[in-house]
Amino acid sequence: MEEAAKIVLVVIISTMSFISYKMTEQEDTNIMTDSDLEKALDALREQDSSGEVGELLKMMNENRIISWEEAEQILGGSSYNEPVKSSLPEQTRPTEPENDTDVDLSIQRLLQNDPKLKQINLNNMKRTPIPQVQRLIAAIRDNTNLEKLSLANMSLYDGNIEPLIDVLENNSTLKAINLETNYLSGDFFARLFKAALKKQTLEEVKAVNQVIFFCYCSNRAKKIEMIKIM
Repeated sequence: MEEAAKIVLVVIISTMSFISYKMTEQEDTNIMTDSDLEKALDALREQDSSGEVGELLKMMNENRIISWEEAEQILGGSSYNEPVKSSLPEQTRPTEPENDTDVDLSIQRLLQNDPKLKQINLNNMKRTPIPQVQRLIAAIRDNTNLEKLSLANMSLYDGNIEPLIDVLENNSTLKAINLETNYLSGDFFARLFKAALKKQTLEEVKAVNQVIFFCYCSNRAKKIEMIKIM
């Protein structure tokens, strides 16, 4: 079969060359049209008595899809009854940790000077009303048990926690404050540290990742800048 295929290919090439030569003589061009190629192939089929030319042409033009059995042989005998399915892993966004602190209850316990209340954590509670936050901070002023206050990532501005200045000037128990990831300015922290010097009992202030806004004017333009303090 291989020898016959080689012979057929030689015949096809020879025939195509002959047709190209004849066209060059007649039309002074070496371009073979689709019609010329079809005529040449038809002529080969008529001359072929064994049918090998037709079989070869069929193999050359066939788009072949392998069966499952053939695929199993290629894979070394493994058997699969269903197509292999694949997909990207489900993408999830990191969520902020839940915080279920009861703010009103915390205020009540502060006012009662509950000895078991050593820390209050309001981190990530951005939906807490500002007046409620201010009442909680004000309740710390005369408390003698609370040691740590966490107000990180609450979208707080300077005026929102103004009562904290008064707390630091009068409270001697509070040891640590977390104000990370808010919108507090350098001026506010300067006032906060100045207030802390009065009692000198505050030991830790976390204040990284503040986003502050300021504007400056020039002769050409007025520009608003946003700076993130890490």
